[in-house]
Amino acid sequence: ELLNVRTESRLNQTALQSKLKELMVLNGNRPLTPGRPLPEPQTPGPEALGLTDYTPIALPANFGQEIDGLVAADPALQALRGESDAARKQVSVSRQGWLPKLEVGYRRNTETRHPLNGLVVGFSFPIFENRHKVKAAKNQALSADYQQENAALAASSALWQLYEEAQQLSRSIKEYRETFARQRDLTLLRKALDGGEISMIEYFVEVSVVYQSQNNLLQLENQYQKAMARLYKSRL
Repeated sequence: ELLNVRTESRLNQTALQSKLKELMVLNGNRPLTPGRPLPEPQTPGPEALGLTDYTPIALPANFGQEIDGLVAADPALQALRGESDAARKQVSVSRQGWLPKLEVGYRRNTETRHPLNGLVVGFSFPIFENRHKVKAAKNQALSADYQQENAALAASSALWQLYEEAQQLSRSIKEYRETFARQRDLTLLRKALDGGEISMIEYFVEVSVVYQSQNNLLQLENQYQKAMARLYKSRL
């Protein structure tokens, strides 16, 4: 049992160090702790980076008041909003093509015996030239508006799903923490073992349940943090 636990601990440490090195690469191989230069190739430990505890993130009490701002700040929606604005401007540009075109120039006429020089002024009326262009621009603008509307609905639905997921996770975390606060399982089990009330096998079985419950709590906290990060990704 001890060998299994040690092996799992070493694997966790290896995975953690690998992730810390990846973070340093993403940070341009600069120290992750500002103002604390570290000799290469030393990597700061999780304690120095404040990674031993989860940052408290409270679940919003009234998510309906925040969702409009989160949807508006979505980068994908902002890109679609820019495309929609560009499409509407293209409609305006296409409409301007219906205006008469004035042409002014200088011409030398040599068809007669006496060449003549003078200015040439002409007008052209694009009656049919831009008809299809304006129609195509309107369709493009309408399509861009529909895409933006559909993307906003999809983003809103995804945010509500994340919020409901975070709610369930927060409720489970609270139940685990309240249970651990009321009970002293490990202390009582050790007293029962020392007093001969339970066998060593029973002790290990019960201890395994306690540690599994604590591991479940850590997994729930991890999932909650990821859900909240996705929820507020536009503010990170």
